[in-house]
Amino acid sequence: MISIFITLFSLITHDLPIINNTYKCKLYFPFIGNQNIQYIRYEEFTSALLLSGIINTEGKLFFDKNDVYNYSLDENINQILLKYKCKINEAYYNKIDDEIILKLKIKPLNIKKHIILKNEKTIKRVEL
Repeated sequence: MISIFITLFSLITHDLPIINNTYKCKLYFPFIGNQNIQYIRYEEFTSALLLSGIINTEGKLFFDKNDVYNYSLDENINQILLKYKCKINEAYYNKIDDEIILKLKIKPLNIKKHIILKNEKTIKRVEL
């Protein structure tokens, strides 16, 4: 009974995805190709970001312990954003729908994408 209460309390109070959950998204850019994005939160204030497709790399996100809406990206991800002149805006976790939502702007192509990364467990349920 106590473990159920703790689980429910953590679902109500956290503003970051649950540790060890994986979120995925597949993007298609006409004439360019596919880009897969995978996000894994593996520590309390650290997450991994894996990109495959047009861009193949991996990196980390570090969240501020005092303000989880304030985060920084590791050097690898920052270099990719600079190289391709991309910007991430309005990134947040929607705990009701268990999704990560962000806006991506690619300046040279004048593309703005609204990206939703869905929980891998939810994706599997929908595919059944």
